[in-house]
Amino acid sequence: MALLDRRILDALALLPSYAPRAEFSERVLARIRRPEPAWIRLRGRLALAASVVLSLGASIAWTLFNRNFLLSQINLAAAETGRTFWLGVRVVATNLTAQPWYSPFREFASSPWRLAALLSGSLVAYAVALVALRKLLTPPSRPVPNANW
Repeated sequence: MALLDRRILDALALLPSYAPRAEFSERVLARIRRPEPAWIRLRGRLALAASVVLSLGASIAWTLFNRNFLLSQINLAAAETGRTFWLGVRVVATNLTAQPWYSPFREFASSPWRLAALLSGSLVAYAVALVALRKLLTPPSRPVPNANW
């Protein structure tokens, strides 16, 4: 056994050396990028923050000196928004009443008993759909055979 070990050690001694050369460490360190100082990394963020604060300050100053103009623009925008909304409501109502199915529906809904029957039927159908959905989404209480093949 000792003879075999000596042969292996002799064979290993004949292998070439894989030790790095003397300049290897300098080459590796030359490739490493050193991080920049923190103030250089933060310089761009500080400039962005300063520009935001400066623009907000300018906006506040302009608002303080032009309050009447801003109020008139806000009132005008609110009035136009209200007019646009009601115009949209009138257009939708006009389009709905022009549909061919509107007259029979209005006739059907004119009787309160028929309307109540329709609403109660809709509520029953909704409840049945909720029960069915709950039944579908509830996991089984025991393992299902052949469910994971």
